[in-house]
Amino acid sequence: MDSKAVGKYIRAIREESKISQRKLAEMTGRGESTIGNYETGATDIPCSALLDIAQVLEVGPEELFGVRRDKFNPLAELRIYTQEDRQIVSGILVKNGYTVRQIKVPREKGKSNYLCLQAKLEENSLESQ
Repeated sequence: MDSKAVGKYIRAIREESKISQRKLAEMTGRGESTIGNYETGATDIPCSALLDIAQVLEVGPEELFGVRRDKFNPLAELRIYTQEDRQIVSGILVKNGYTVRQIKVPREKGKSNYLCLQAKLEENSLESQ
């Protein structure tokens, strides 16, 4: 991946975090023009700068390369074989304040994927109980 692409991700994450180039520069100990050059791809970005930027933006370094972390962070992962059973269990979990999603889990080569439920208890549902 080239510096220009990494710079676009840095800029997008920075703007999403509502941090100015000046503030990012101050927090990483670099110049504002240096941050601007990183974002436009005019300058190659040293590894130490990537790590500093990721820390300030509170993201993993891989996110500066376009890899998005899954923010769902499930409390439980349930492997339930039939669709009917998954629907019943999902309904029960949702009624009890959980957010539920179904994901496809890849397996080793030659074996088929399987479906899995992931559940996370919502904070606002804790207050109502």
